[in-house]
Amino acid sequence: MAKEKAVVIKRDSRKNWEKSKYIPKENVIVIMDNADGSVSLMLGDGETNVNFLPDLLKVKGIKSFSSAIVDEDVLVL
Repeated sequence: MAKEKAVVIKRDSRKNWEKSKYIPKENVIVIMDNADGSVSLMLGDGETNVNFLPDLLKVKGIKSFSSAIVDEDVLVL
């Protein structure tokens, strides 16, 4: 059965995230805009500071994310 919770997505520049002590709740999606124009994608676990979450776009074994691109303002996975 599907959960009735809304999806939460937080997005900001890496520079701003690096100043943050934010710990995203479990399953909160975090998008960091990197200075080089690329993006990093993290998923909150409710325990880990946003700056120490793994970048899902760089985790080995997740082939569907390995070719992610930013097309204008759209993240294409």
